Amino acid sequence: MRMFHKLSILICALGIPLQLGAQTTWGVLNSRTDVRTDASLSGAQGAVSGFFEASEPVNYPAGASSWWHLLDVRHSNSANNFAMQFAGSFFDQSLYFRKTADNGSRPWSRVVLEAEGKVGINTTTPSASLDVQSKYDESNSTGLKMFYTGTWGSSQYASTFRFLDISSTEGGKILQANGYGVGVGVDPPLYASSDKLYVNGNVGIGTNNTQGYKLAVAGSIIAESIKVKVQSAWPDYVFSPQANLPSLKYVEGFISENRHLPEIPSAGLVQSEGIDVGEMNIKLLKKIEELTLYLIKQNKDIQHLKSSNQRLTEDVKMLKQHANSK
Repeated sequence: MRMFHKLSILICALGIPLQLGAQTTWGVLNSRTDVRTDASLSGAQGAVSGFFEASEPVNYPAGASSWWHLLDVRHSNSANNFAMQFAGSFFDQSLYFRKTADNGSRPWSRVVLEAEGKVGINTTTPSASLDVQSKYDESNSTGLKMFYTGTWGSSQYASTFRFLDISSTEGGKILQANGYGVGVGVDPPLYASSDKLYVNGNVGIGTNNTQGYKLAVAGSIIAESIKVKVQSAWPDYVFSPQANLPSLKYVEGFISENRHLPEIPSAGLVQSEGIDVGEMNIKLLKKIEELTLYLIKQNKDIQHLKSSNQRLTEDVKMLKQHANSK
C-alpha cells in the first residue's frame, strides 16, 4: 500500500484525477491497470497513457524481475515515443523515473530509495547516507560521501566525511573529518587533533613537488629546537687505537687538488643537491675529532721539543760556565 500512496501523490501532482470506489477503477473513462511487459513500447505499437503491471518486465530498470508497476504518461500523438514513466517493484519501496524523449532505451533513475535512508546523486547504488558522484573528464572523477562507521581504524573515526577519487575505495579517500580532528590521505590518514598532527605520505609547504621527501618547504623555517635521529654510526671510532688517522701531508695534498676536505662534499655538490643535516653533522664531528687528534699529537711534539730545548739550553749553560772557569 505504501507504493500505492506514492503513486497517488505523483498522479495528483501530474493533474491526473484519481477515483476509488465500488467499481475499483482508476483515472477517467473507466481506465484500469493493464498488463504491459515492455516499458519501451512505442505509441505506433499501440502504447497509450495508463497504469500497467508486468510479471516479466522488459526495458524496466536494470535488474527488474517478477512483478512491477508502471505509470506511463504519453504524448497525444501516438506516432511518437515521448513518454514520462514511473516504475517500481511490487516488493520494495524503490521508485524509478525516466523520460524517453522518443528513445525507449533511455536509462532509469531511482528517485525513492531504501528505507534505511541512503540518498544517491548521480548513482543508483549509494553506499552511504549521502553518496555524490560526479565526473568532470574522461579519465577522472570526484565524489562526496558522508557516513557513519564504527569499525574503521578505531572508534575515534566513527563518523567521517570523505571526498573520494575515481576508485571510491578506502585507498582513495582524500578528506575525513570527525570530532577528533581532520584527516587527509590514505589509511591511516593524516589527521589533526588539538595538540598533534599526524601525517601519512608527503607534505609540501609552498610547493607541490616534494621530490619524494616526507616534508618539502619552499622557503625559510624557524624553530627553537630540531632533533635529528641519525641512522649512521657516530664517529667515536676515530678515537679507536686501530683507527687510521690520515697524515697531514695527505690532507694537504687532497685540499690542494680538490679545494675541500676529504669526505666533505664540494660547494658545487651542496649547491645542486643540498646536504643531509644528520650525515653532515657526523662528517663535521669526524673532522673535529681528527683535528683534536692532530692537536694532541702536535702538543706532544711541542712538549717534546720544549723538553729537548730545555736540555740543550742547560747543556749550553754548563759549557759556558766550564769555559769561563779556565
